[in-house]
Amino acid sequence: MYRKLLLEFDYASRTNGKKPAKEFYDSLPDEERVNIRVLLNKLGEEGKLAKNRFKKLHGCDIWQLSTYDYRLLCFQVGKCYFFTNGFAKQGQTTPQRIIDLAVDIMKEHLRRKSNK
Repeated sequence: MYRKLLLEFDYASRTNGKKPAKEFYDSLPDEERVNIRVLLNKLGEEGKLAKNRFKKLHGCDIWQLSTYDYRLLCFQVGKCYFFTNGFAKQGQTTPQRIIDLAVDIMKEHLRRKSNK
């Protein structure tokens, strides 16, 4: 997806080959995709963003990238973040079912990669 000096970004894939985060990203309005690319460029070049834009979710290995209206979840392996899924913001907290889905996708992706 994006390769930068400090960090890299890609999409995690499920066992069936689908990439839910890519499908979500592709469905977003052009303006939102631009907003996400700007955040990823800054994160990749500087290695950090404001905490309200990129933070690790409590109690799990999932990170959340936030725009005003949308969220993308990901996990880290080395210097690469793999995006798992995304959702439209519905409130102040990330729904547990969304986090659980991200964890499931992470486990599938890591299991597939370790079997290669």
